[in-house]
Amino acid sequence: MLRFALACFVTMSFQQSFAQQSQTMTALDMLMQMSADMRMSPRDVSGIEKVSDTMNYANRCDEFASDGNVQVWGTVVEQELDRQKYTMVDTGSSDIALYCPNYKSMDENERKSVWMLVLVSMAHYESSCNNKEKAKGPNGTAAGLLQLHRGHEVNYSNGCRNGDSNTPERSLICGLSMINDQIQRGEPLFSEHSYWEVLRPRGRSQKARKIESAIRQFPPCQVSAK
Repeated sequence: MLRFALACFVTMSFQQSFAQQSQTMTALDMLMQMSADMRMSPRDVSGIEKVSDTMNYANRCDEFASDGNVQVWGTVVEQELDRQKYTMVDTGSSDIALYCPNYKSMDENERKSVWMLVLVSMAHYESSCNNKEKAKGPNGTAAGLLQLHRGHEVNYSNGCRNGDSNTPERSLICGLSMINDQIQRGEPLFSEHSYWEVLRPRGRSQKARKIESAIRQFPPCQVSAK
């Protein structure tokens, strides 16, 4: 009788352990799937690489995407956009359809890849993707990937803080917040009121036209891409 009871106990313990392990595995599988769903597809990443090569972007811009993978700066952009506080991902800008006709029919990750490409392009034309780049600006020293005025970053957006120009990660987060604010004000992406000259259509450098071209060349943006 004692042996029978002990055998039943061992069997029940094994069954409970197996069930718990199965539930754990299921939860882990779900987390892995959710993580995979939030990542940009290899097609989107290769599209960014293709445009970067065609536009002859600086080698340092490979820190966004290269070798078929999202790299360290691209991961910063991707994770920041995953916070879902950026309405520009859902709605786009008022002018986005001019350069990316397929935007409204894209899935969320494809839309995020468009904004990553915008950041890549801006970083190239602002600093050649060199976070140590500095220049004299109207409000002091402009520095970092996106040439933010050092010591004045907090004035640009609630998502910015002073010192953001010192690191590529914070420069990108601040930049995304500034662009989102611009779009929420009802301004287009390419606006004469933009902080960045590279986003002003009538800017002297005409770099806005080059960024427009980069977006147009992005394969997921093209209507025939699907």
